[in-house]
This record gives sequence, structure tokens and C-alpha cells, in this order.
Amino acid sequence: MVIDSKAMISYPKEPLPFIRTFIRIIATVSFLCAVSILAACSKPDFVDTDGKSGQFQDFTGKWLVINYWAEWCEPCREEIPELNKLSEKYKETVEVMAVSFDQLALEELADQAQKMGIEFRVLTTDPAGLLGFRRPPALPATYILKPDGSFYKELLGPQTEESISALLSGTGQIAN
Repeated sequence: MVIDSKAMISYPKEPLPFIRTFIRIIATVSFLCAVSILAACSKPDFVDTDGKSGQFQDFTGKWLVINYWAEWCEPCREEIPELNKLSEKYKETVEVMAVSFDQLALEELADQAQKMGIEFRVLTTDPAGLLGFRRPPALPATYILKPDGSFYKELLGPQTEESISALLSGTGQIAN
């Protein structure tokens, strides 16, 4: 058998430039899809009584005020309107969240939070372990985290809008 060398097709040693570019584009798109799927699958740090979930890192740049309450706690009942004022007055720089000391089921939790007049976010689970502090030994109890997410202060006993805003104003990181 005789092979005519002129009739043979020769292929370049490297793929054509457009093929390399196409492969790179496919690899980049695949990587970005994988990253976005993994990001979408990350477990939220909290879920509130409205069904909204999130990560505590979403509040980076804001003070985080986490208040433990219970329906049977009379000082808690007096404190909630003060925290409502704090939440409204400093909504740009402070995020107030409520945690039921009794760790109630969702329906009962939402019902009690409404009866207590809580106007800020009510969490369905206790974030203490996740945020690096212990559950409170008494009520009412308020924990404050700095805008960088680090622990700042534990406050036991009833607080007022004035007492918390004075505490935060003393840091120079919140306007009066």
C-alpha cells in the first residue's frame, strides 16, 4: 500500500487559539456556577418568625443587640418598648434581635412576641453558641456585638433606649 504524503492532513501541535479560549470560558463558567451553587446552599445562621433567614455577617458594620425575653418576665415587658424605640431610632447603625428564653415552637413564639409588642426581628433559635457567648443566667439579658462582629458587652437587668444608646455613644461609633 502506498501512502501519498500530500494527501495526509497535518494537525497543528496546539489546538487552535479559539479552541483554547472556548475551553477557558467553559472552565470559568463551570467554576462560577459551582461557587454560586455552594453559596446558595450555605446554612443560614438564623431564621426569624417571619420566615426570613440570614447570616450574622450580613450585619457587619452595624451594632448587634440581642435581647433575651420571656412572657412571664415582668421587667422584660417593661424593656420591650424601650428596645422598640432603640431599633427605630438607630435602624441604620443598630440591629436589634429578640430571643425567647423559653425556646418556644414557632407558632407560640410568634404569638407571644406579638402579645409582648416586639417590633424588631424575633429569632426562632438561640444564637448564643454560634456568636460565642453563654445563655443568660437571668432575665432580662442583652448582649451587644460590635460592628466587626466581636463580643462587646453583656447587660443583665432591664435596659432603656437611653442606657443602650449612651453605652454605644460612648464608643464614638454611634451618633446621638
